[in-house]
Amino acid sequence: MSRMLTPLECYPVHPQKRHDESLVGYVRRCYWENGYEPPTKLSEALYDLYRGFEPDKAFETVAAVIPPSESVSRTWWVTHRLDAISPKGERHKWLRFHYSPARYCPSCLKEDGIHREPWTWPLVSACARHQCQLMARCHGCGESSAWWVTKSGWTCICGASHADAPSVPALPWEV
Repeated sequence: MSRMLTPLECYPVHPQKRHDESLVGYVRRCYWENGYEPPTKLSEALYDLYRGFEPDKAFETVAAVIPPSESVSRTWWVTHRLDAISPKGERHKWLRFHYSPARYCPSCLKEDGIHREPWTWPLVSACARHQCQLMARCHGCGESSAWWVTKSGWTCICGASHADAPSVPALPWEV
């Protein structure tokens, strides 16, 4: 029998999802602001949801945890596809969303403290607001910024803050 996840509304701190905040970033921020790391089962469901693996099952797990005021769209997460269909009618699967490593703009993290949804889109490699490349590694230790090494306050397990990473200017075509 699998253990049920505790809905975020049962925790004392109830942050609201901010405009353009990624679902995975919002869920992590909710747990961090309550002094916890997200449960493994929830992290696995988020990974599956972003990658499109068993999306119905993953969606149910994530939706059961999200506060009702921050509902997530089944249409977007389960039925919406970023796949390309060739002129011959063949479906070519793209990476649905970029989940790991967690890509980020150091300036946005410093200013707003949130992970933005566009950073998970397959063809986005730069921050349009700051005209810089999205980072995918820790500037302190060089480790990939996978979600499991990214801790509260957007810090790496080595202690370096992702918000303090130097920005690398993006080429105009990247933005």
